[in-house]
Amino acid sequence: MRGRWLAVGLGVLVCCGPRQAWGQDARDDAGPLSSLTVSDRDIEVTPRYSGELVRVRGTAARGCDVVVRLSAPGEAVTFSRMGKVGPFWLSLGRVQFGNVPSMYKVKSTRPLLSILSPQEQLRYHLGFRGLRASLTVQDEPESELYLNQLITVREAAGLYAVDDTGVTLDGERFATSFFWPAGAPPGRYQIQAMAVRNQRVIGVRSVPVEVHEVGIEAFISALARAHGILYGVFAVALAGAVGWLMNLLFETVRRKGRRPPPGRFIPTKGV
Repeated sequence: MRGRWLAVGLGVLVCCGPRQAWGQDARDDAGPLSSLTVSDRDIEVTPRYSGELVRVRGTAARGCDVVVRLSAPGEAVTFSRMGKVGPFWLSLGRVQFGNVPSMYKVKSTRPLLSILSPQEQLRYHLGFRGLRASLTVQDEPESELYLNQLITVREAAGLYAVDDTGVTLDGERFATSFFWPAGAPPGRYQIQAMAVRNQRVIGVRSVPVEVHEVGIEAFISALARAHGILYGVFAVALAGAVGWLMNLLFETVRRKGRRPPPGRFIPTKGV
């Protein structure tokens, strides 16, 4: 029930659970798609990584529209459900979603509703309509409200997007691009191109994209996954070391600020 006593606080608490194959219906059957290339299939996340633009190009038979989808395997996600109790906002429980892709972006030559039947959109999980149908919410009477909130929050984070005119088509050649945000988690992603004719998907070709951390980012992530206790000790020690260094820096600056300028006569007692 909507009301001021209930709201969805969509700050992620847990991202857990076994990953499932996402969009299994879209098996590779290239058909009229003769090629598909991606500018970067191995993305390295470093401490200075701020995202990058990934370009997608390919060729399709004349007369076909093209839909390109960037997605990740679905996973279980738990969010906090917030409610107002008196003047305070408190956690009133959790909302559990299933089969949620960490990133989902779709671009097409024309609006999906004009080139695909509703059944095909649902079958291949295309557009927000197809995405909603693939997601699940456990034991929630207001599942539609929570699903809409989930999609809205991930849109704002740059992880979800649908662009009905994002694919350019020049004869048999098509092209598009996706901005890969820094907030996208490491893992295996899939870029799929689909050739569309007469309201149906008649060809699918896919290319995997690997995102992995390198350097200190990889070390910290591996430590957190494999040795939770050691990671906690390391985090506390690092925070303490940073605090000690900052205190030392401020103390040094303070002492220098008290030091008299050179060449100035300072009288002392008894003189």
